[in-house]
Amino acid sequence: GMEGERLAAAARSALSRHATWRAESETVLTAVAANSSAEALQVIVSAAAQHRLPQVRGFADLLTQAVAAERGWSEAELGDRSIPAVGFGDDGLLHLSYGEREFLGRLTPDLTISLTDSDGRARKILPAARKSEDSEVVAQTKRRLTSARKEAAAVLKIQRRRLHEAMCVGRSWPVPLWRELFADHPLARHLAARLVWVVRRQDESVGSVESEADGGAPQTRAFRLTEDGQLLGADDAVLELPPDAVVTLAHGTLLSEAEAADWQAVGSAR
Repeated sequence: GMEGERLAAAARSALSRHATWRAESETVLTAVAANSSAEALQVIVSAAAQHRLPQVRGFADLLTQAVAAERGWSEAELGDRSIPAVGFGDDGLLHLSYGEREFLGRLTPDLTISLTDSDGRARKILPAARKSEDSEVVAQTKRRLTSARKEAAAVLKIQRRRLHEAMCVGRSWPVPLWRELFADHPLARHLAARLVWVVRRQDESVGSVESEADGGAPQTRAFRLTEDGQLLGADDAVLELPPDAVVTLAHGTLLSEAEAADWQAVGSAR
């Protein structure tokens, strides 16, 4: 019944401190699985993938299967749909209010959270409360930032692994779902922006193209997501995704040598 972020933080701490305690770890995971928040679900998804004890990994996997079945999803869908925003809004910012003053958190290129005040001046830490500010509100805001930093690091770590697995097995997402889960998600889009994606028709395999008789237009095209939400090809041309297409992660073995070289050049330039 706890608030999701607090429960997830407490559970991660307990699982880390007592990583070899099988029964206790399973008890913690059972409690976490009963919480419907995205933050809590990410704890069991993470434990199923990387807990130190094989027995606990298996137990967490059973919990994941049960929760996914209850919601009518696959395990992979559960992992996609339970990515928490850890406090970040649709504008991509973490709003931290003292009442009189507001501070903003942003994800940096190295995926840590940087701070600025409302005027855009950088800050290393949140300042102390003024006499006119409620000290308890300030303390809660500082705890919120600490929690967001820990949760963002944990979530991004597990999502990196999941995206690598998705690339290896060739998972794909319908364009509207890909936008919802990745392009429009305040946290996941920062990972998505570091990757090369491929859009294709649902009935086409990756790498296939139309014939010259059909105009020679590629049925698949690699693209990247920019931080401001644009979709660009290797030539920086803006790409529009057909709503009935699917998106998958690009892989070096699925691109031509010329395409791979173009994207390597893009990566070097960035």
